[in-house]
Amino acid sequence: SRPRLGQAAVSGHDASRCDAGAGTFLDGPNRFPVASDYTIYAVIRVNNAGVTGNILSGTSRAFWLNTSDRPHVLHAADFSNNVGSDLGLGTGTFAVVRVVYTVADNSVSIHVNNAQGAGKSYVPVNNDAEIFIGAYQQSNFLSADIAELAVYGRALAQTEIQEADAELHNRYGIARVADPDPPTLVFDVVPKPLALFADGQEMTCSGTVNDGAVRTLKVLLDSAGTVVKNWDLDVRNDRRFSITHALRP
Repeated sequence: SRPRLGQAAVSGHDASRCDAGAGTFLDGPNRFPVASDYTIYAVIRVNNAGVTGNILSGTSRAFWLNTSDRPHVLHAADFSNNVGSDLGLGTGTFAVVRVVYTVADNSVSIHVNNAQGAGKSYVPVNNDAEIFIGAYQQSNFLSADIAELAVYGRALAQTEIQEADAELHNRYGIARVADPDPPTLVFDVVPKPLALFADGQEMTCSGTVNDGAVRTLKVLLDSAGTVVKNWDLDVRNDRRFSITHALRP
């Protein structure tokens, strides 16, 4: 029941072929990160999207296609809170899939060729260290060619993601979707919605304006639609801004 090696399957690199009809899969070590952040990379070509399609799963955790070409993530066998990508891999061509899970907020994101298919969506914490490549619970098999799989026991930083993406996309000759433009305004400190402040307590708002074309930042403080105070901040030279104001009834 071993997958077969396909030589020079993608840009001169070999790939392992998992065949659902033959029930092929690999039984890996019990080393998948438990109760921890993690990052998964998969370089994969789907051959049959009509099967369950487990890529890298265990006994209660799954990274699978769910009878489609769209990657899904499951933890703790909680199928009511599994996360699926809005983007598919297609069939017959290789793609680079990236999954990042952070335990602090129990959220998972899924990217296909760097395009976001699911962003910061809830899944419960993972408690399963088992690894099956091409299967879930030694069944529910995959029909695909896998050129590379990587599991990191942490959520990679953005610079690390860019480096890993560049290496994989260059190695396998797979087009990468460009990173989105940064937001015009990024807050470091901003009041939370429905936050409560004591009489006279200072409210702070600070951040960075990323767009060099912006010359002035206008900040309004209003109460029930009535402007209490406004600021016009010149951000032509220093893109950073910060305001502090003591709140009064």
